[in-house]
Amino acid sequence: MPPDAAAPSDTSPPRSVSIRPGSAILSVLKHLNYKPWHALAEFVDNAVQSYLQNRDALHALHGAGWKLRVDIDVDASQPARIRVVDNAAGIAAQDFPRAFRPAVVPPDRSGLSEFGMGMKSAACWFAPRWQVRTQALGDAVERTVRLDVASIVRDSLEELAIREGPGRAAGHFTEVVLEEPFHLPVGRTVGKIKEHLTDIYRCYLRDGSLVLRVNTQELAYEEPQILRAPFYREPHGAPRDWRKEINLDLGGGQRAHGFAALRQDGKGARAGFALFRRNRLIQGSGDEGWKHHEVFGAPNMYRHQRLFGELHLEGFEVSHTKDGFRWTDEDAFAQLLADDLDGGDLPLLKQAEGHRQRAPRPALQRSASAAVAGAQEDMQANLEDALPPAAEQARADDPPPELENDAPGRPAPLVE
Repeated sequence: MPPDAAAPSDTSPPRSVSIRPGSAILSVLKHLNYKPWHALAEFVDNAVQSYLQNRDALHALHGAGWKLRVDIDVDASQPARIRVVDNAAGIAAQDFPRAFRPAVVPPDRSGLSEFGMGMKSAACWFAPRWQVRTQALGDAVERTVRLDVASIVRDSLEELAIREGPGRAAGHFTEVVLEEPFHLPVGRTVGKIKEHLTDIYRCYLRDGSLVLRVNTQELAYEEPQILRAPFYREPHGAPRDWRKEINLDLGGGQRAHGFAALRQDGKGARAGFALFRRNRLIQGSGDEGWKHHEVFGAPNMYRHQRLFGELHLEGFEVSHTKDGFRWTDEDAFAQLLADDLDGGDLPLLKQAEGHRQRAPRPALQRSASAAVAGAQEDMQANLEDALPPAAEQARADDPPPELENDAPGRPAPLVE
């Protein structure tokens, strides 16, 4: 990762990059319906895609042990800023027109960068002014482009100046600095960013190809413990691992594959499915797991606390902010999945409803106290965080996490 350095000197010969006809588009991007973690993910996507496209060259230069690193730093001191820097292959000079002009799609849309809007939309949503500094792999020149959206709109600018200066030997990186953000993550929101980004990039964190840090903390995905127990109708039978592979063909080139499982300990906030495309999570990160009613039933059912999984979807389109799928028939997909989950000799849904984790009474009391305390903390956090209420409001329809009723067949009790 390159250390902080001064931008290239203003005495360097000026060049420019066209943003035509982008001035009007840039001015409305701050009104997009982003959440902070989805906006930051746009910058990580660009770094990951740059790495994937240049993996052989990067490893040839640095050796097989080299890893992609992305650092996100939120500086709340005035003037506040957010800095995202990676050691991927940088932005090549010939790619500058596409990189800075809105809605210019890349020639290859099969990766994580497919709409031609990611960096521009996320940066303009975050901040009124932002800067990109980069050095491309194999290029001796470092280039900087600075955008002030208000000035671009006011003066109807169609070109932006590129400042050039000498780069580092064998250097390659991209740094984005967002100045005085509209949406500055503070308090619990930073924790939520870490949680969601860990989920979104869990495939790359698992295989060790990506090191992702937020405010110097390296993110690592923790695998949930899977329930190992007999079938609830055969309490003295042999214990089983309640995990099964999923492979669904929906026709028309659409399919879903992955796994589904039951958690050892019920935890409603972390239940639900994580839905991926191209190894990048699209829907179901953090406490927003995909919980369709055809699969999970009513919110007070036990499967809302235990059922989870990962599904990789192929042949599906996603929203331009990459926070959801564009479903053709989500209900039909969910029904097909529900049938598969309960089919065969490992009926996950039946086991989720019938299994009871009988804990000693003191443990239940501690669990209840923890749930109440957690709810109080969440309410306080909602008051402190600057996000809109809808983005931070706790899911009222979830049963309290880690509480179960010993009486078979009854829904989990709700805590008021």
